[in-house]
Amino acid sequence: MTDTKLLVAQLASLFRYIGGRGDILNIAQDVIRRWQEPHRFYHNIDHLDECLTEHRRATAPGDYHVCLCPAAVELALFYHDVVYKIRQNTEDNTPVHDNEEQSVRILLEDCKVLHMSSELPLYVSQLILATEHKSIPTSPDAQLIVDIDLARFGAPPEAYTKYSQQLHDEYTQIYSERVYRAGRKQFLEDFLKGRASVFTSEYFRQRCEQQAQDNIHEEIRRLSE
Repeated sequence: MTDTKLLVAQLASLFRYIGGRGDILNIAQDVIRRWQEPHRFYHNIDHLDECLTEHRRATAPGDYHVCLCPAAVELALFYHDVVYKIRQNTEDNTPVHDNEEQSVRILLEDCKVLHMSSELPLYVSQLILATEHKSIPTSPDAQLIVDIDLARFGAPPEAYTKYSQQLHDEYTQIYSERVYRAGRKQFLEDFLKGRASVFTSEYFRQRCEQQAQDNIHEEIRRLSE
C-alpha cells in the first residue's frame, strides 16, 4: 500500500529544496490527490511510487548512471501523469494524446504560485514531454525519466501481466475489446520497430532489456490470438 502522506511530504520537501515559497503543502496534496482518481488502474499512485523508487535506485551514490539534475527528474516524475484521462477524438474516435501537455500546464501553474523562477520548471516541462515517447531521448535526464516511465516493460512476467491488465482496464472504459486489442498490438509493434532497444540508458539496458523484449513479444503474441 502506497503511503500517500509520505509522498505529500516528499513533494513538499522537494519544492522547498528547489526554492518554492508559499502554500507548498496544499499544492503537494493536490498533486497526490490527482494521482488517486478512480479511473486510473495503472497510471495511479502506485505507478508514481514505483517511478520514484526507480529514480532513487538509479541516482544512488556509486551508481554509474549520469543524472545532470536529479531534482528536476524527481519533480518531472511527480507531474508526468498528474493529468491522465483517456479521451476520444470526436471526429474519428482516435485517442486524444495530450495528457503530458496538460500535466505541463499544471506544473507551470503550480510553480508560478510557489514564486519559482521559470528556468527549472521549463526544463522539467521538457522532461515531462519526453514521456510522450514520440522520439528517442538523447540527454541523460530525458533518457532516465523515459526509461523509468517504461520500467514496467522489464518487470518479471507476473508483474508485467498485471500491468497489461491494468492498461486494458483503463482503455476499455471507452473502447471495445476488439478496438483495444488491435490498438495495443499496433502500438507495441510500432514501438519495437522505432528503436534499437526498449531502454535508452545503459543503466536500464543492462538491468532489464532482455526481459522487456520477452514481455513485449509475449504480449503481442497474446493479442494476436
